[in-house]
Amino acid sequence: MSSNIYKEQEPDKEIDLRERPLVFIDLETTGLDPMQHEIIEIACLVVDSQTLEIQKEYHAKVQPEHLETADPKSLEYNKFSPEAWKEAKPLRQILEELNNLVPGGEFIGYNVSFDRPFIENAVRKHGMMLNFDHHWIDVMSLVYLESFFNKKLERLRLTHVCEVLGIPLKEAHTAMGDTRATLAVYRYLKGKRIT
Repeated sequence: MSSNIYKEQEPDKEIDLRERPLVFIDLETTGLDPMQHEIIEIACLVVDSQTLEIQKEYHAKVQPEHLETADPKSLEYNKFSPEAWKEAKPLRQILEELNNLVPGGEFIGYNVSFDRPFIENAVRKHGMMLNFDHHWIDVMSLVYLESFFNKKLERLRLTHVCEVLGIPLKEAHTAMGDTRATLAVYRYLKGKRIT
């Protein structure tokens, strides 16, 4: 269903999945329904898949177009205010910037079943295609697997996971704060498998 919005890779230029740059991504939105609510913040960290070193950072606040449909609790949760968003950009511009970030990169996030429909709906709305691989990796699934080995992991909420794993979570519930926390959890879990 969603593959028609992703630019197809040339078969002779396919990249081994372990060599694709990882694009850790997180969104903040005006609510939980991707058909009704809007993206108001996007953060990305482009990471080398082998070293897990950050190569690029991207962060932008999005100008909401329909605040009348926003869930007031979501706006409060995301600390939205006209003053804090005074330098926000139009969504189309942000999507274009995102598309130029790292062509062919692999999106990775925490609970991507939330973020992915918002990104894909926004891209469709603007008649665009995504310049990324169509697969998404969900760190939350890796945490679920880890929970069978670490009995303290009783919930999948990112704040709980960071607390149990001893990972500092600065600026929770902001796009960049959660993106950095997701990368830290991924590094922790990958390190356990390597050592």
